[in-house]
Amino acid sequence: MDDPQAAGAATLAACGAGLSGVTVAYGSTVTLDIPHLAAARGEILALIGPSGSGKTTALRAVAGFVRPSSGRIFAAGRDITDLPPRARGIGMVVQSYALFPHLSVAENVGFGLAVRRMPGPERARRVAECLAMVGMADYAARMPRALSGGQAQRVAIARALAIRPPLLLLDEPLSALDAQIRAQMVDEIARLHAALPETTILYVTHDQTEAMTLAHRIAILRAGRIVGLGAPRALYRHPPNRFVAEFLGRANLLAVTVRGGAGGRAILDCAGTRLDVATPPPAEDTPMLLCLRPHHLTPDPTGANRLAGILREVRWLGAQQVLRVECCGTLLTASAPAAAALPPEGSRLALGFAPEDATLLAGDA
Repeated sequence: MDDPQAAGAATLAACGAGLSGVTVAYGSTVTLDIPHLAAARGEILALIGPSGSGKTTALRAVAGFVRPSSGRIFAAGRDITDLPPRARGIGMVVQSYALFPHLSVAENVGFGLAVRRMPGPERARRVAECLAMVGMADYAARMPRALSGGQAQRVAIARALAIRPPLLLLDEPLSALDAQIRAQMVDEIARLHAALPETTILYVTHDQTEAMTLAHRIAILRAGRIVGLGAPRALYRHPPNRFVAEFLGRANLLAVTVRGGAGGRAILDCAGTRLDVATPPPAEDTPMLLCLRPHHLTPDPTGANRLAGILREVRWLGAQQVLRVECCGTLLTASAPAAAALPPEGSRLALGFAPEDATLLAGDA
């Protein structure tokens, strides 16, 4: 296929969900601009970003509740851009659950099947199957007002799954739950997806831990555009830019200058301290940012890299101690085992990190 645009459309048409050249604008304000985004069939793709970044707008565009100003939207091998929401065959779960208060749990789960005129006996079997999948089989006769938040969310997921959608949209589905129930529901969603491996899931959340736990890949949005896309571990270990580094977990950023290097190693200068990083060296004298995650920076400077500083604060968090160390003109966050002996606050402390545990970012990223 010689036409790149046609080739891209063909690729998207074969995926579980995809957006091609999709923009959403209100007047002259563009709130979403996605040249290309595709989720493979059976993939969980998380969309995360700060408030107003466009993640929910993207999900609502796929669902059909927001009309794109341009571009095409695909789901389960077909172009759904011009279809109304009810004709897209998509399941959706929102933060508020949106259960019908006058219908029982079973009637809520079977609502979409009734609209599709599924015969009663088959509908009853499907409802029972979906309630069993989410651990709510004993609650079929209850009314929504008699459910806890976690139970209501399970019913909402069962209702979305009852129509057997090839694509499931989850919009902040756990944000209204307390921490313990939220953790349980993350495990539940992972279990459900394992039981339905062909279902593609687009998962919008503001919780980075949820995204990194559940998703095969994460798309990070900022001001309506994708600024990071990849597997959770890869994005965390090697962020492509400063925004991703700081948004996806804590990050220490040090101003450094490239002084040379070879063989996949870069030699850096950080306020007079020589550092060795396992990355192809940029041009000499290039100003860069060195990204270090706190758990990679420890008071054990026996490796290739050593940073000397002043210990300013120690916080004990059960399994570890979190350290704040003033170093190279920056206040760094480091970690140490809970039982590690540390000098008093205000004392000098040396930190170390492995060359493989650092990432170089453009200095103005």
